[in-house]
Amino acid sequence: MEHQTVSSQGAFGLMLTVHELAHQWFGDKISPVSWTEIWLNEGFASYSEALYFEATRGVDYFRQYMTWMDRDFDYAILVDDTSHVGRIFDNTVYDKAGWFLHMLRGIVGDDHFFSILQSYLEDPRFAYGSATTDGFRSVCESVSGRDLQWFFDPWMHYPGRPNYRAQWDLNPEGNGYLLNLSLQQIQQAPSTFFPMPLDIRLHSDVWDSTITVFQEAPEQNFSLRLSRPVTEISLDPDLKVLKHIDAVTRSGGDDLPSSFRLSPNFPNPFNGRTRVSLDLPETSRISAAVHSVSGSEVMEILMQQTLPAGRHLLDIDFDRNTQRAPSSGLYFLKVLVHSRDNMSLTEKILYLK
Repeated sequence: MEHQTVSSQGAFGLMLTVHELAHQWFGDKISPVSWTEIWLNEGFASYSEALYFEATRGVDYFRQYMTWMDRDFDYAILVDDTSHVGRIFDNTVYDKAGWFLHMLRGIVGDDHFFSILQSYLEDPRFAYGSATTDGFRSVCESVSGRDLQWFFDPWMHYPGRPNYRAQWDLNPEGNGYLLNLSLQQIQQAPSTFFPMPLDIRLHSDVWDSTITVFQEAPEQNFSLRLSRPVTEISLDPDLKVLKHIDAVTRSGGDDLPSSFRLSPNFPNPFNGRTRVSLDLPETSRISAAVHSVSGSEVMEILMQQTLPAGRHLLDIDFDRNTQRAPSSGLYFLKVLVHSRDNMSLTEKILYLK
């Protein structure tokens, strides 16, 4: 726990130690002006845990850690009732606030984000004293050169998160194609609309590309001219936004899948990277991993991730597998549908170096 001059611990697990060490800066060097602003302590310390794992275990583990910080948050980040200890120290001020900092990083970029942290800690208005959310925002805006009130206000004052519903179509136009995307946020009161940039990944059998759109209305349409066709799109593939995804569907295309199904991978055999289609007839909580013939896990693909109904593309990249160097041979992709009593789907894949 952070105190005025030192952090103290009752145990010394790795995650707790990282968290409490972060409090020497965010909590001890700078304290919040009131309990309402306690996220300035706990959100920073919680996101420091994720940053530690990004530095020591890589970006894939970092993103997995962020999914573990995604909980059913009941409140806005600012504490509206400081008369109850349970409200002050609800996981909202820890993990949702940590996600807030993660989203801020995505908005301003890595260079500006880490400059913001350094400038905040050295700001004579706050160092060895107290800070407010508005004070922290002023540092963010000064360093990034951007107005960020549109981002701070809804996340600080409203519960919930964006719940996205997307519909898209693709039509030939001239020598290329026109992609039309309708993007909605469908969360209900007491939540609110969250203006946000959102990455959209365009998939085909032979290429991927990522574009970023900025949603500034609850329902908004976007058009993009492409030189090549796409077969699928996915929202926020790199987990930059705290969100739910209700559905991603193609207009005029096939109906939602009627059953859970894994399709054969392509290419097959493969050398390095391959892709498998997963059909989900309903929103489902999924884990996926590659196993050897003996049954041992070789690579984790997804861990307890909630995916909307529709067709999803699972990438298997043995070139990025840092757990071990796989040898040529037969492997099995195993998918568990936890929301259906751990129903199992399996597909053979053949790897040739």
